[in-house]
Amino acid sequence: MIEWIDTSGPPLCGALEIARQWKGGEASSIGQEHTDYDRACAVADYVGKLTCGTGEVLVLGDEPLRSAFFVTNQTLAIARWWSCESAERAVTALLELPSRLPAIEESVRFQTAATSLIMFDAARHGEEHGDHRLTAIAAGSYLVTSERYELPEVFRFLIHRFVRQ
Repeated sequence: MIEWIDTSGPPLCGALEIARQWKGGEASSIGQEHTDYDRACAVADYVGKLTCGTGEVLVLGDEPLRSAFFVTNQTLAIARWWSCESAERAVTALLELPSRLPAIEESVRFQTAATSLIMFDAARHGEEHGDHRLTAIAAGSYLVTSERYELPEVFRFLIHRFVRQ
């Protein structure tokens, strides 16, 4: 089952203990004058990385698209919904995801010591995740890809895969 999250700001992804340090629109987790939310909104790429307290979080940039964790070919991935006629069609499309798609930007290196990740709204304080999703991940180093997956006039998704290094 794929469970989607809707956010008002960019979705974030990181270890729960790091995400709890996120200050949203209230302050900066690293002592800067710009809030954490402002820093996330400044990420121009489809996926970027920001320092958060004592670690890092991934920022799913561009726009606040409906997003979900899922597993494909034994690889953790995030689907971001640009367009699709229904949730049922989205699930079918993601189950049929090709093992390789062309990259639309350079991959981002991400390392985690955690065994689970949380995805939540950058506008919210990390202690108050609001609508969020959790997923399991093996601790280690990953390249996070950005790929476009589409069937014209049927669906269009942005896919991020966590490729183990």
